[in-house]
Order: sequence, then structure tokens, then C-alpha cells
Amino acid sequence: MKRLFGFRIRTLLRAVHSGTLLISLLVFIQTPVANAEISYENAGRQATNLTSATMITANFDTLDLGNYTSQTIALPSIGTIARTNPGNSTYLVVGAANQFGGAGGTGRFITLGDATLTLTETRRYVGFWWSAGNSPNNVTVNLQNGSTETFNAGTLSTALGTCGTSAYCDNPNTGIPDRDTNQLYAYVHIRNEVGFNSIRFEGAGFELDNISVSTTVPDRVSTESTFSSQTVRTDCSSITSTDATNNTRACPRTITISTGTASEYNPLLESQIAGYSYPNTVSVTNSDINSGVGSESRNGNVITLSSTTVGTFTVNFSIRNSSTGGTDTSRITVIVETVIARLPSILYVDPQEVSKKLPIPPISGGTNITLCTSQVSDGSGGALGSANTIEIVRGSNTSGVTRSSGNNLVTYSGTQANINTQLSTLSVQGVSNAVVVNGASKFIRIVVTPTSSAVSNLCSTGVSQNIEIKPLELGKTRLVDMAVS
Repeated sequence: MKRLFGFRIRTLLRAVHSGTLLISLLVFIQTPVANAEISYENAGRQATNLTSATMITANFDTLDLGNYTSQTIALPSIGTIARTNPGNSTYLVVGAANQFGGAGGTGRFITLGDATLTLTETRRYVGFWWSAGNSPNNVTVNLQNGSTETFNAGTLSTALGTCGTSAYCDNPNTGIPDRDTNQLYAYVHIRNEVGFNSIRFEGAGFELDNISVSTTVPDRVSTESTFSSQTVRTDCSSITSTDATNNTRACPRTITISTGTASEYNPLLESQIAGYSYPNTVSVTNSDINSGVGSESRNGNVITLSSTTVGTFTVNFSIRNSSTGGTDTSRITVIVETVIARLPSILYVDPQEVSKKLPIPPISGGTNITLCTSQVSDGSGGALGSANTIEIVRGSNTSGVTRSSGNNLVTYSGTQANINTQLSTLSVQGVSNAVVVNGASKFIRIVVTPTSSAVSNLCSTGVSQNIEIKPLELGKTRLVDMAVS
């Protein structure tokens, strides 16, 4: 994980029976592998309310208090739970119910640093009461096919809300002395149809109670709120605009960026669903690196992607419709290439010329290229305050190159080879056959972006150069002889 979704890590020290001070934090880090779903129940739900013929629940009420540094805790008919690495300094503590944990405000619960629940047989559901929770810790489900799923609770924390306003805040057991009123409480359900053999809980103080497992996947109940589906959408071709309207849908995208250049991407600008645009009630709620050599960050709906290394990385992102409460998750595949474009910084133009050829050497690197051109106000690339008076045009059409134009924007897209062929025909030209420049300098901005598909805002990133279009002036000098007597 590169970052923790910008969440503030709250640390609340609490004493347990052993006298050890622990910090309770929870994060599920999400790496999609199988068909899994996470949901949650309200703060008052402290044991599973799902039913199946194979459902088994275990608590810790009959166990001895203390830190199980080397012992294994047996959970009848479910399996055993023990420290994942007994030789390290992590802990597995059984404590009496207190202000931070213990379902119903009685009995006992566990607090752990890194422990694994090894199951006696393959299960497809696990639930547990998550008490005094915030971020970050990990829950890793080890699947029977040898793969793993690691879940991220950043989205869960967002769904539950912040203390002070959230119904999930505060220990629901009101009779507990010094009751915790500053952290989250919920019952968490994890379903996985592939099946899993063990579950690893790790972090700095992970409190839980009332573990339930089931061999069969239990049906949903109306009180569940789903926050994350592990089925990451990889195709939108079958989704209709009606489906998108009735059910929130996030669509995948492959993007190519240049090494060392931050590229901004807003998934909501291009739904890829025929006849559908995202309404203003839909927002990007989460993004996180799934794999690869890159990095990402998010500001509102805009995801910034960057890498200093050539390669491929993937980013998961989620969207939410505040009007319907629907959520969905998809994945961006980012291809990182090295693109080099050598552009002039000054172009001298005869004040009488209406067109001037652009001396741009061939572009190297990149498989597909989009060349974006626009007029700017100055050498720093400031926005133009009025209509453009110059633009880039081509003298002839190059096969395989697509030209498009808009308000003060002309783009050329195609393979690197075709774009390089097109470069030899490009000129800067005055709009409506006016001269290019006959007074103060004008400026154009050229952005060269590697791309694998059309991206709405690709002209805001890439390798770029602001070119000064400067009128050519010939200096005139006359020699004057002067005699003074």
C-alpha cells in the first residue's frame, strides 16, 4: 500500500488484562482475485444474524485471560487461532469485556497484533464483531486455490462515517464503565464463493469477538450494507444506459502515460456506456494501487497517476451514487512509456507570413501518440483570455492520423510512426488567413502524450513545451560622421 487513502490514523491506547498497552486499528487492503463481498451491520449487531445449515459461531468467554504468546486458541468446530509468527513480538491477548470490546458488554474478547485463524475445513463465509475500530490493519483471506484476498477498510471507514455524526460510533454496550465514544463498531461479513482455508488478522491492536463461519454462502439480509465488491469490473460492453441509471457502474480503462510526468484522470468524464453520462450525484470514493511500478493519489474525482519506471501498474477505484447509495469498483490499467519530444522554444516568423512550418524533430518512444496544440497567453502557459488567433494545421492528411479540433485546441492522434510522418506537414497559421504575428510575441503549447485509447483530459499532461512565436526584426544601422570644432 502506497498510502492510507488520506485517513487520519487515530491512536487510542487501551489497557487489557495483561497490562499491555495496545492500539486498535483496522484496514482491509483490497487486491481483487476472486468473487468476494464485504458488508456490515449496524453498531448494535454484535453477532451474525445470517443463517445457513453450516453456520458455526465461537466466542472467547471460556478462555483464560492473558497473552497467548506461544499457545494456540481452539475454537470448537471452527479451527485454531494463533500468532502468525510466534517468534516475533506480536501478541494475542484474551481480555475481559471493557470499554473497547466484548460483545454484549460481558464475557471476553481478543486483541491481536498478527494472528491467523486456521480452519478445520473450507469455508465460504466469515463474520466477526469489529470493535473500537479505525485504520489501519489487514485481513487476508487465504483461498483454497492458493491465491489470497487482502481487504482494505478505508472504504468501510468512509461508509461508517466519522465519530460525532456516525451511528456506528460509540460502544453500543452503554453499561460499560468509561465506555468508548470515539471509535467505530460494526459487525463485518466477508463472503467468498471460491472458499478459504485460513484468515490472517494483523496490525497494531485488532479487537474482535463472535467469529462465525459457514461452508455455504449465507443469503443476504435487508439490514446488510455492502461497501465493497471484490468482483472488479473489467468490461462495460454489455451495460446499457438503463442499467447504468438503475445500478451504479464503474468502467475499466487502459491509459498510457509518460515516465516522470504526472497524468490526471477523471473516470467520470468518460463512462464508456453508450448513451450515458455520469450524473453529478456520482463521485469517486476511493482509489488505490493494486499492483505494479507506479503511484497514485486522488483529489475529489481526479486520480493522479505517475511513475518514474517503464512498466505497467493497475489502480482500483470505486464510485458511489449518493442519490441511490449504489457503489461499484473497476480498475485502471496504466502503461508507462518513455516519450521524448524535442520542441523549439522560439520560432521566428516574418511579420507578413500567414503560415510558418514547424521544425519538430521525430518523436521517440511510445507506441501511440496524441499531439495536443493550443494557444496560450505567455511563456509560462497561462490561459488565453480571448479567442485564439493562431493554430496548428497540417498541409496534407497522413493515413492513420486522426485530427480533431475544438475551442482553441487541435489534436492529432495515431501511431508513433504515423505521427512522425504527420509532423513534417504541420505549420502554425493565423486564424482566418491573418498573419501569424506582426507585433508582440504569441505563444503556443504543444503536449505530446503516449496513449492507448482516447482519454478526455490527456491534453493536460504529457511531455510539453511552450513555444514563443516571435516576429522577425532586422536591425538597421547607419554610420554618421560628426565633426566638432
